[in-house]
Amino acid sequence: MNRLQEIEQRLAAIRTECMNEGADLDALTTEANSLVEERRALLNQQNDSAERRRALLAAIANGTAGAHDEYGFKMEGPEGRRAYTNASPEYRDAFFAYISGRNMSAEQRTAFDNVNREVRAAFVGTTTTEAAAMPKQTLNEIWDLMEEQHSILNDVTILRTGVVIKVVKRTAIAQGKGKKVNEGAANDDFKDTKVAVELTGNDFSATCTLSYAAATMSIDALEAFIVQDMADQVGNAMAADLMTTIKDAINTANKLTAASTTVFTFAELCSLFGSLKRCRRMVAYVNNATLYKQLVALVDAQGRPIFQQTAQEGAQGAIIGAVIHLEDEAGDGCIVVGDPSRIRYNMVQDVMVETDKDIKNHEYIYSGYARGQGALIDDQSFAMMSLKTG
Repeated sequence: MNRLQEIEQRLAAIRTECMNEGADLDALTTEANSLVEERRALLNQQNDSAERRRALLAAIANGTAGAHDEYGFKMEGPEGRRAYTNASPEYRDAFFAYISGRNMSAEQRTAFDNVNREVRAAFVGTTTTEAAAMPKQTLNEIWDLMEEQHSILNDVTILRTGVVIKVVKRTAIAQGKGKKVNEGAANDDFKDTKVAVELTGNDFSATCTLSYAAATMSIDALEAFIVQDMADQVGNAMAADLMTTIKDAINTANKLTAASTTVFTFAELCSLFGSLKRCRRMVAYVNNATLYKQLVALVDAQGRPIFQQTAQEGAQGAIIGAVIHLEDEAGDGCIVVGDPSRIRYNMVQDVMVETDKDIKNHEYIYSGYARGQGALIDDQSFAMMSLKTG
């Protein structure tokens, strides 16, 4: 078995392991990303091997083997070209020249063609795309900003697999729960009910435009504009979809309604938190309106404030043992509390940006796209309470 076969075998095993309850998703994500990068490099070597052999023979024949370019970099690949990736600064400049209609230098054109040929050759998934690969720096900045703006995206482990995966949800254990037994005695035969959820992804789309004149801004300014706009639009859509998914999946018994249309009570919050099961880490998701209008001034039966400030990074405070994370998509007058580790999220297509021209209005059209989906694997590990309507 060669190394490429070993990588494919391990990736297949990771797809299975990530579905298991209690799987270390952080470790699996790190390992999967490393294996995908190694696979891409190996595929590139395979694709170029014949060309490299011919180039080397030609270089030996004309005495240029082992040459370096004018900057002192070793020449690699067919015809002595340098090797580029989507993390190369030359590729970043080439990508933004491409989407803003600018001419590329010879080096940028080489980087652009090389990276996109390699990425498309190595792409494995259920869909294909002819869009140019996103520069790694730009993609990371978009994700950093989305996670900064939406705590739910930051708290949930997002698997950027590029493929459809299945996760298993146990809905009931009819027989054979773990229990104390007498020495030498067996437990009851195990019988449970499971549901396999296929995370095929939901489409998220965003569009922005720039006039021909505005698109001539510096590369750094254009990148900042694209990053901010795509993070805002795609991030808002993904966070809204995930919060809706969580709310819909919460067990009916854990969906509570306050008696008032304007305030929560201490007793109601105790009931909310008490409905949680298998919740190792409690995070309460609220928006600004709910936090400052309903929670900050809330008191217990003795008139003591129950909201506490905290120095924990990313938290706006704590209440009855749960840290509070601001999330705009939680909605007004609604508290969603639970353990974010009980959520699985899969990216089938990472964030990408395509471009087109509107020659009538003299504008560049930038279209962002991503495909992902999340699932709550334990419907009692989250709960929610809303103010009474009417």
